[in-house]
Amino acid sequence: MKQRWYTICYSLIFLGLMAFLFTYFELDTQTKNIVDSSSSHYENAIVLSKSMLIDEHPDYYQEELVKVRLETGANKGQIVEIRHSIAAKQQIFDLVVNPGDRLVIEILNENGIEGYYIGDFYRIPYFILLLGILLLGLFIFGRITGVKSLIGIGLVLFLLWHGFLAHTMHSQLNIYLLTLLYCGFISLLVLMLVGGFRKKTWAALLGTWGGVFIAGLLSYMTIQLMHLTGIDTEEAVTLKAGIPSIDFQGILFASIIIGALGAIIDVTISIASAQYEIWAANPKIDWRDLYKRGMNVGRDMMGAMVNTLILAYVGGFMPSLLLLASYNGVSFTHIINTQSIMTELIRAIIGSIGLIYAIPLTAIISSMLLCCKKPQ
Repeated sequence: MKQRWYTICYSLIFLGLMAFLFTYFELDTQTKNIVDSSSSHYENAIVLSKSMLIDEHPDYYQEELVKVRLETGANKGQIVEIRHSIAAKQQIFDLVVNPGDRLVIEILNENGIEGYYIGDFYRIPYFILLLGILLLGLFIFGRITGVKSLIGIGLVLFLLWHGFLAHTMHSQLNIYLLTLLYCGFISLLVLMLVGGFRKKTWAALLGTWGGVFIAGLLSYMTIQLMHLTGIDTEEAVTLKAGIPSIDFQGILFASIIIGALGAIIDVTISIASAQYEIWAANPKIDWRDLYKRGMNVGRDMMGAMVNTLILAYVGGFMPSLLLLASYNGVSFTHIINTQSIMTELIRAIIGSIGLIYAIPLTAIISSMLLCCKKPQ
């Protein structure tokens, strides 16, 4: 029992130290800001009422007078009237508000005069509700493992925001190397937190690193050979205009590898855990037999996880696919050859390749680690 607590303490100290070094690694360059928000800020508000204004161009757009009450900020409780324009016919991108809706209000300060504008709907309460359902499920069904998973998710997101994304903003950094280091560190963090310093954890970790390396190599070669720019979304175009020095092919590389990392970790730890249970039940098993049993588990998972990756990415670019498919006379070959569609297909295929090759790597490494010594 004492040894177990020592292992847990050493694990937490090690992971905390690594997180600190990765996150607060000092650089000489300064992060660039795309948008200057010094003259504006945002507050939450609730819609009290709205009324239509008489407009000189009713066929093109209409104006509403929306009365809101500020819910946050120094002027909390203040009632403000906002002139809000919406399209007369196609209200695709317009914010159609109704009494009771919660909004995010943009407040601009121009020459000492404040202007109020409707920015977006306030969605955080519903997000918190879904998050609460997720946490409840982790606590009820996962118990201590669920708590560890929750801690791992929090650390991953924290390091992604304060570590990886912050460092990516610096043009001097090699984003390809940074991506591989980040994925290697995140897999180490998650697997050690959930599985501890055990042989099955090291097997899963080495299998994950192998799959990520293969996926990374294929990603780099594919991006160069297919001339994929990584600038195929509105967000990428905006980022390119604000920070032209960023390597967008590197951003695409990072998105492919990080997107596949979770599935690869899931497969490797499942195979290593299954082999560990088999070995624990029969410590005298030969490593070749243990490898075969691990591969049987891996084959069952392979089809399911590849389908998961493919369907996840297909669902992500469904609007683009429907748009291209609606064009009359456009061949299927031309549709999939477009950069936006091809980029998503490459994400799914390379992620699946990394996952597939991680399975035999994990199985053979786990077999050799578990069977290399007799149990004490």
